[in-house]
Amino acid sequence: RFLNPGRISMPDIDLDFQDDRRAELIAYTIQKYGKDNVAQIITFGTLGAKAAIRDVGRALDYPLSEVDRVAKILPTGPNIKLDESLEKIPAFKDAYESSDYIRKLIDAARSLEGVARHAGTHAAGVVVADKPLVEYAPLHRPTKGDESGGFPVVQFEMNMLERVGLLKMDYLGLATLTIMRRACDLIQARHHKTFTLENIPVEDSKAFELLARGDVTGVFQVEGAGLRKVLQQMKPTKFEHIVAAISLYRPGPLEYIPNYIARLHGAEKVDYRHPALEPILSETMGIMIYQEQIIEIAVKLAGYSAAEGDVLRRAIGKKDKEKLLKERNHFIERAEKHGAIPGDIAGQIFDDIEFFARYGFNKSHAADYAVLTCQTAYLKAYYPIEYMCALLITKTGNIEEVGQLASECRRVGVDILPPDVNASDVQFAIAANNKAIHFGLSAIKNVGAGAVQVIVDARNPSARSGGGAFKSLDDFCRRVDLRLVNRRVLESLIKAGAFSQFGRRSQLLKVLDRMLTASQSAHSASDRGQLSLFGATTMASPVIADTFGTLPDEPEIPNRDKLTDEKELTGVYFSDNPLARLAKIATKDVTHFVNQLDESSQGKIVTFAGVVTNTRVIQTKKGDTMIFVSMEDPTGDIELTVFPKTYARTRELWRVESTCLVKGKVEFREGKVQILVESASAYEIPATSEDALPFASAPAPVQIVMPDANEAAIADAAVLSEEIVDAVAPGDALTPPEGPPDDYTIAPPARAQSPAPIAVERKTALSAPKGHAQGNGGNGEPAKPAAPARASSFDPPRHLRIYLERTNDQDEDMRRMREVFRVLTNNPGADRFTFYVPNPQGTVQLDFPNYTTSFGIVQDRLSEIVDEWGSFEVQ
Repeated sequence: RFLNPGRISMPDIDLDFQDDRRAELIAYTIQKYGKDNVAQIITFGTLGAKAAIRDVGRALDYPLSEVDRVAKILPTGPNIKLDESLEKIPAFKDAYESSDYIRKLIDAARSLEGVARHAGTHAAGVVVADKPLVEYAPLHRPTKGDESGGFPVVQFEMNMLERVGLLKMDYLGLATLTIMRRACDLIQARHHKTFTLENIPVEDSKAFELLARGDVTGVFQVEGAGLRKVLQQMKPTKFEHIVAAISLYRPGPLEYIPNYIARLHGAEKVDYRHPALEPILSETMGIMIYQEQIIEIAVKLAGYSAAEGDVLRRAIGKKDKEKLLKERNHFIERAEKHGAIPGDIAGQIFDDIEFFARYGFNKSHAADYAVLTCQTAYLKAYYPIEYMCALLITKTGNIEEVGQLASECRRVGVDILPPDVNASDVQFAIAANNKAIHFGLSAIKNVGAGAVQVIVDARNPSARSGGGAFKSLDDFCRRVDLRLVNRRVLESLIKAGAFSQFGRRSQLLKVLDRMLTASQSAHSASDRGQLSLFGATTMASPVIADTFGTLPDEPEIPNRDKLTDEKELTGVYFSDNPLARLAKIATKDVTHFVNQLDESSQGKIVTFAGVVTNTRVIQTKKGDTMIFVSMEDPTGDIELTVFPKTYARTRELWRVESTCLVKGKVEFREGKVQILVESASAYEIPATSEDALPFASAPAPVQIVMPDANEAAIADAAVLSEEIVDAVAPGDALTPPEGPPDDYTIAPPARAQSPAPIAVERKTALSAPKGHAQGNGGNGEPAKPAAPARASSFDPPRHLRIYLERTNDQDEDMRRMREVFRVLTNNPGADRFTFYVPNPQGTVQLDFPNYTTSFGIVQDRLSEIVDEWGSFEVQ
């Protein structure tokens, strides 16, 4: 593909380097080929629809509020056009026709839409020429602050450069290479083992085991939920499996992943359209995955030269129907002559080529990335603390990613220690006990590396002040020049808990200004050269001597505020960890965690639990109120959309720091996952240690109405649930259990996305009164469900779904529900249950989130009574 005499265009060269050393590579290229022969590539930012309106409004000196109102009517996105918006968005058209000055604003913006607004520098492109570039193209002189890094920029965009005949190369900064280098440095320092990109193993059984169980957070290229799932199903044992997985997980071949996995494990036979294809496609289980395979098929089956095969591949990629038909006939003709392949078979092979050529992946590219996937998996498998520390250092500055990585550290048994001015370094660092990582001071929001370097330097034994740990606030202020550490930095350090050993955060914030004043006075005096009685310059100024002997008696900041500060400033909870406790108790109630959702989850109904971190209430055009909610669970953040009807039912739930159980539909839009909420309920997290988690006090049951229900059904659900619970007297064994039964010793596995229910059939006419169902039970009775499989007390937690029919007697209906409720709750255990009750307006779902049962104990009695009144199934 690379050295092809039939190729006219320049080759596409992509080079990946450590992202913190890209400038070195460009400098080397200039040194190698000459300053005048090397330049970066310009890019032009154009005016989009919203930007055009805002710029025109500014130029016409229109009120900012009016301009902003018009701009906000337009949706956010890269392909929004003003002309199309006037046709498709009624509100925008109404604004256009509302007044002359708004019409003038939009018309002027239409004339400027798409015009170049500013110049920038291509993120990766570098041009190398055989003679000074000024002989080929104009150059742009870098200015102060220019993102080009001081190197000249060629003023032709990259598409024009190829037509001119210049060679463009992409110098890509790859953070993964920086992470690997840092991990290798830590391994060298701690274990005296030298690893480089050349000697980190690519095929290792422990690394493959890590990938097969989906432990891929921080592993290059396969972190997404989709590829994680593929690897768990594939269970790779060879490097080639990783290459194939990366190549298959793309539009087009994606649908062949189940076939590949089934064939890999012998569950499906590998068929070839012709025996001549076997040597070419056997490596990939009979599926065309790589561009190189397409070229090889053309060469070996139809007698093409390698250059002709590559031309065929590129011709198919352009999707020109006329040329495709011509190429198809040409391929069939040559296959019949060269390989004695029947015309119909050759036609089918060409159709396969046509499909896969559009999405085929460059094998060398896939193999290159697979090497890094395997190497990072190796580092994580054998040196988890060093690898996770390197990841955290690289992600410094991104609070959200730091928080996610901290959760992963804790999951794999590596503790994250809170910031501490006496123990933390500027960056994340491995603790002396080799089991934990100290949180880096520079990773705290609003705290720069330069400011905290002053603090760390003061602990250095060679420091002028003597070094060592700070013994008190007085000692800290005496030894650290807080003129170099501003008030905002110091406040953030206190709120993050870095000074907790010296007092409560409330006390420290109270004396914050005194700390700054005392330190500044002492260090100013030192700078002036004030002498001690013995003639030596001293840092022991009287101003510092006993400034903080007794701190003011301030009550501690409320725990919720402390947690909010910690999460906002570090991305991690240190004082308490509600998310860790959430992870421990939510497994039995949720179908997914956030990091398991991606584009492959589109349209799925999921249940997850999380903490509300932000909300935004808006009014719809009809005047209804809805809300956008940001939530986080132990694995990440996600956005929720709660439409007006659902919001009206759940309004009280959406408070920042509240914990909710949410059910909704996954929507993947503009590269991000969000959930359209269908129902939600409060979800209690016990405020106790993680090792002894009792059940929370029982709240009122949650009423979740099925999608076909209306407001009357909602009201009915509320009445039913209250009556069921209120009818049971105190002492009827409804107190939630303190924990799972003694004989329950097996930890519940991860919940499957589509759990297979026990073989219990649901009745067909759920809403029909007894005796009127349309079944085969005889005498108008519904068919009886099959008996469920016998439950063992060692089974993982189950979910009982109980379908109760209604009669024409409401009192009898309530008696039945109370009886079932008593049977279930008199035998508490690890299993949960939900009632489904028909209503004239729809089916009402009643959840009791903090009541449990033991299915193994109640199974017989439940079968007796529910068999008469409805049916049930177990998941």
